[in-house]
Amino acid sequence: MRGWLTLISILLTASICRPQVILDRLAASVGLHAITESDILKEIRLSAFLDGSKADFSAENRRRTAERLVERVLVLEEMQLGNYPAPAEAEVDAQLQAVRKQKFASREEYEEAMRRAGVSEPELREHLSELLAVMRFIDARFGPGVQLTDEEIEQYYSREFTRQWQLRSKQPPPPFEEVRAEIGEALRAERVNLLLDQWLKEAKSRVRIQFIPEAFR
Repeated sequence: MRGWLTLISILLTASICRPQVILDRLAASVGLHAITESDILKEIRLSAFLDGSKADFSAENRRRTAERLVERVLVLEEMQLGNYPAPAEAEVDAQLQAVRKQKFASREEYEEAMRRAGVSEPELREHLSELLAVMRFIDARFGPGVQLTDEEIEQYYSREFTRQWQLRSKQPPPPFEEVRAEIGEALRAERVNLLLDQWLKEAKSRVRIQFIPEAFR
C-alpha cells in the first residue's frame, strides 16, 4: 500500500521559489521560478540525512530530484494563492526534537551527522516546517474528496489484506475489526495520492517547465 510517503515526497523547499541572490547554475525552471543546481544538491543532502542514507549525487538522481522540486514549486504557488498558514514555531520545534530523539543518541551525535551530511540546522528546520505545511495543504485540499464506505474497507480486507498477510506470515490474519482503522487510513492515503497526482498533471500542463540538459550530465 502506498502511504503518506508519497505525500511526504511533495515537501516544499521555499528557497527555490525566491529570487536567486547568489549567482548559481540554472538546472530547471517552472514558469518564472528558477531551480538551481544548489537547490537540487541541498534537497539531496536533506533527504539523505533524514533517511539515514548516503547522498546520491548521480545524474539520474539529480534529475529525479529536480522533477520533485518542480512539483513542489507548483504546490507552493497553490498554497500561496490559498493563503495557507505556516506551522507554528512550537510545532516545528516538536518535529525537530522528534528527529533528534528517533535517530540520534545525543546532541553531539546529531550535530556530527549534520556536519558529515553538509546540512545545517536552519536548513533542516525549514525543511521540517515545509513538511508540516504541505501535509496540511494536501489533506485540506484533497482529503474531503475521499469518501470510503464500510463495504469498500471490508472488500479490501477480504480480497487484498488477507492475501498479502498470507504471503508473508504463516499465522492467520488479525480479525477485521482490529485492522479496520489501519486499512481505512491506508486506502484514504492512496486515494488522496491519486487526486494529488491528477492535480499535479493538470498543473504541469498549464505552465512552461524546462530542464537544462547540461545540469544533469
